[in-house]
Amino acid sequence: MKAFLQPFEKHQELTEEIVAFFEGKPVPPIVLMAWTNSLPTEIELVASGGNPPAAAGDYVWFSTLPNLAASPRFSRAAIVEPGAPLLFTSSLYGNAGLGARQELRDIFATLGTLLFDVGSGYRQLVKATYFNTDAAGPKMLGEIRAVYFDPTRPPAASAVGVKTLGRAGFASSLDMIAVPLPPAK
Repeated sequence: MKAFLQPFEKHQELTEEIVAFFEGKPVPPIVLMAWTNSLPTEIELVASGGNPPAAAGDYVWFSTLPNLAASPRFSRAAIVEPGAPLLFTSSLYGNAGLGARQELRDIFATLGTLLFDVGSGYRQLVKATYFNTDAAGPKMLGEIRAVYFDPTRPPAASAVGVKTLGRAGFASSLDMIAVPLPPAK
């Protein structure tokens, strides 16, 4: 469970509310982020189910919402075939102290290796959450996504400005959800 919190000083109160919600049942991992923006974040949708309009055997397809133009950098809705395996990455970092541009290049190179190692790829990305402490991060993120993402199927995504990333000296980090490559025909 991930929550963006402002003011962050209320993190213990939020954690207690989450634990109470589960009424003694197992509580999922909780990730709390200090929200620094004055505007709310847009949370995209990742859902399972429906009748896939994608090619047979593909685990994920993307949808645009009525009255909104499709973006080549992110989708607002990613639909995953029921029962498809999900692949999670958490807190990918580049090399510290090099600024957002180089850190994002390092992160996307690491992501590519991880995806390859688990039988996936950039076209199988479902959901991304980008975290930036550096004001240049969002611009650099747009540039690097143009290189790595297929503009017809970018993942659902949120870019979030945060105070820290939990590690000193880092400007950017990302969490990602993917699915495996479709089975060979």
